Amino acid sequence: MVADAGYGDAAGFRQGLTDRGLTYVLAVRPTATTHSAATQPVAGAGDAPAETATWAVPVRCG
Repeated sequence: MVADAGYGDAAGFRQGLTDRGLTYVLAVRPTATTHSAATQPVAGAGDAPAETATWAVPVRCG
């Protein structure tokens, strides 16, 4: 599965792909955040990201 950021930014969509055991590559907006697979959400922890995705070199498509 390959999709644009319209789908990549949708956590429910990504979870559905994972639940179905599908492999995927999805675009996300530059403001997307990440966390390690071992990290579990904590209720009431706020919206602070564990890490911010950054790239050393601008990605150019086309």
